[in-house]
Amino acid sequence: MPNWLYLTGSLSQLSAVWEHYGVTVQNLPAGAMSAHNDVAVVIDPSGVIREELGDDPGPGTSSTESSFSVLLSQYARQALGRS
Repeated sequence: MPNWLYLTGSLSQLSAVWEHYGVTVQNLPAGAMSAHNDVAVVIDPSGVIREELGDDPGPGTSSTESSFSVLLSQYARQALGRS
């Protein structure tokens, strides 16, 4: 996915980051994948957390997806000093 950034590293490195941002991770059976809580964090250019959008924005309807993306983009613009 060209516009997504993924966090990679060793399990101990990832665990430290997950703990810092309050992400809970659970490995699903047979090692198929890991499940985690839904959280979006807006971090400004100096590395300061400006907003945290909490768990699950709701069902994936066009309305909720649009609302969540608008809210996230507003917070990101504020963190970057762009109105």
